[in-house]
Amino acid sequence: MKKQSLKSKILLTTFLLGSGIAGATEIVNHFTSSTQQQYSWQQVDRQGNNIGLPFNDTVSGAQSRTGCSGDEETCATGTSGTLPPVTIQYND
Repeated sequence: MKKQSLKSKILLTTFLLGSGIAGATEIVNHFTSSTQQQYSWQQVDRQGNNIGLPFNDTVSGAQSRTGCSGDEETCATGTSGTLPPVTIQYND
């Protein structure tokens, strides 16, 4: 069997490490994307009337955008095709 040159060994090692890192990144992205679910949000005033246009964001992003993270009246409702609706409330 022919011995591999040092250059071939280095190239092979680099390729294997790069493939491993790319695979690990893909796995991490898959698991963290579930905690960063995007919703279509519609903000409402305290009387229930729509404010502005719908926007897409995560729960924490919608809280930041609307300034709502309380526990009283509905501030915005987020819908997703795969998950139940989510609401965030006004700060009182």
